Amino acid sequence: MQRNIVLFGFIILAISFTGCRTWFNYVDGPTAYISKQYAVASELLQNDYNKATNPLERSEIAYKIAESYRFNNKPQQAANWYYTAMEFALDPTVSLKYGLMLMQTEQYEEALKIFKTYARNNPLDRSRATRLLNSCQLAMEWQNETSPYVVNTLDSINTAYSDYAPVLLGKNYMVFSSARKTDAETENYGWTGEGFSNLYKAKFKQEKNRFESPQKLEETINTPFNEGTACFANNFNIIYFTRCVDDNFSQNYCQIYTATKTNGLWSEAERVVLFTDSVNVGQPCLSPNGKRLYFSSDALEGYGEKDIFVSELDEDNIWGYPKNLGPEVNTDAYEGFPYVHKDGSLYFASNGHIGMGGLDVFSAQPKDQTGLSFTNITNLQSPINSGADDFALIFDNKIKPQPKQNFLGKGYFSSARKGGFGSDDIYTFDLLEIEEPPVVVENKPEEMVEKAKPKTVFIVDGTVFTKTYLNEDEPNSVTENNTPANKATVQISSENSNITFNKRLVTNKNGKLVTELPYNSDYRITAALPGYFKESLTINTKQKTDLDTLVATVTLVLDKIFTNKEVTINNIYYDLDKWDIRQDAEVVLDELAVLLFENPTIKIEIGAHTDSRGTDAYNTELSSKRANSVLQYLNSKGIAAERLSSKGYGESQLINNCKDGVDCQEEEHQQNRRTTFKVL
Repeated sequence: MQRNIVLFGFIILAISFTGCRTWFNYVDGPTAYISKQYAVASELLQNDYNKATNPLERSEIAYKIAESYRFNNKPQQAANWYYTAMEFALDPTVSLKYGLMLMQTEQYEEALKIFKTYARNNPLDRSRATRLLNSCQLAMEWQNETSPYVVNTLDSINTAYSDYAPVLLGKNYMVFSSARKTDAETENYGWTGEGFSNLYKAKFKQEKNRFESPQKLEETINTPFNEGTACFANNFNIIYFTRCVDDNFSQNYCQIYTATKTNGLWSEAERVVLFTDSVNVGQPCLSPNGKRLYFSSDALEGYGEKDIFVSELDEDNIWGYPKNLGPEVNTDAYEGFPYVHKDGSLYFASNGHIGMGGLDVFSAQPKDQTGLSFTNITNLQSPINSGADDFALIFDNKIKPQPKQNFLGKGYFSSARKGGFGSDDIYTFDLLEIEEPPVVVENKPEEMVEKAKPKTVFIVDGTVFTKTYLNEDEPNSVTENNTPANKATVQISSENSNITFNKRLVTNKNGKLVTELPYNSDYRITAALPGYFKESLTINTKQKTDLDTLVATVTLVLDKIFTNKEVTINNIYYDLDKWDIRQDAEVVLDELAVLLFENPTIKIEIGAHTDSRGTDAYNTELSSKRANSVLQYLNSKGIAAERLSSKGYGESQLINNCKDGVDCQEEEHQQNRRTTFKVL
């Protein structure tokens, strides 16, 4: 798949924002892998794997091969190599990635087994595994439900290459993105092994009921680099599209460009300035009235990897500073490919909301007429969604609904599902009205009707706060006064595999949320807010009671993320001249491990400090060993080694005046003997 949008991975190219052209030939697998030339790396690394004899080395190489296939959107090959890597893998999350690839290939029963084992063996990360278990169960349920959508492939458009992101042009044309290569094109995009993405146009022939062979748009639109994901103004004389380009042939950012058609020809494209040059912007979509531009971006104002933003056109026909659509739509993962229906509904792709494996298509309803906020996020389920990536859904507004024939609409979308022509393919769908079968009510004599005991209703009454600091630049200056967290997202998930429950809420201006929970289960409640660490707690609804209603009052307080600022980890002690992790310290470090699991993009440096007693060299060596012991402990709990680094500072950063030659109390020396972490 040309965009390579995956749960753990990078987001690339015309639809996904890293679009460097690659002219180099790589002679070894590790270099190709580091350079993100994954199509090349997956082949070269297999040579290294076959030559290696050490089981640990073979496991590490197999993992890189799996990652290369995953980034290149080949989930079955990735699953095979993750399975190979698992036997001697030191990182337990390898099995989690294996399960994710099984989901993307719709091997849900096998994925369930993997996630259950992972949850049992990795209790600190059980909530993530349980959420994936719930996703598998929902996916299997959705596959067996009656759907209003009828899906078919678009045979005349698709090729063995990536074909995706359709948009309609006028009455008879479709414009779409494709990585196909012409006879004259020989260059491959090193990440995918396919051609570079370009925009194509195909004409629909009514008499044949199919699209004709597509042709490239003009060179003013397509370049030797990556272009894709277009939209048009209502008069079809203005185009917006994504371009990823760099004149120095190295990695660069993707931006939205626009061009105007005059006398049948497109002008030279110009960049639409929305953020700074160092922010990726793409996947444009205009509102039906042309006054709002929706798009996906990794701007700092976002909640996750990529968020959906909207910009409004001002009186001078200049696009204003974008606004994030908020936590109802955007998650800490990936959201993109926005499309706004003529009725105001938003359709978008996400792997952050509960789905079937890869990207799923969701709908959202407008909160008001502004088009700036949405609610009621709904998964379109199977057959629109599958285990693979499903995205870029649009409706054909020329097709009128015919309620008498139960026909409500027609449209198109893209998918990497099995059964297509290539990596990504374009599909068509009909939306039908489903007639619900009549409900048959069996009348029983009154004396046979057993009076059911009313069930207890369990209510969660929650409040989310953020910590406040005397000095906003000093993490160790926290006060006892907390601030209500407005628009924090709260995920509530069942931790029991026999109950499928996942709910995502957003707090009000007072940091409040209230919801009902099903009976007889354990639940993990996780609060998140951009710029803060996630925080979780667990509750259960297993209490036996005669009350009609039980209310669980919960409070979550979020810590601010300080970059390159040391945060002291309290209650970490070592025996004299030792660096082993004591049992009393394990409890504290387990909490840090949970924090890292819940914030998977965070990388930290572990620091260890001593007091001034002893020589400088001795203290530096001792503190280095202690910091490394913490790192090794966290790694043993499943935190990937590449997210951790350690450094022993010895006595070089005393926090009081207890330096060499100064007589101090033991409590003052203890202040200097500390273990810290800082976000990198």
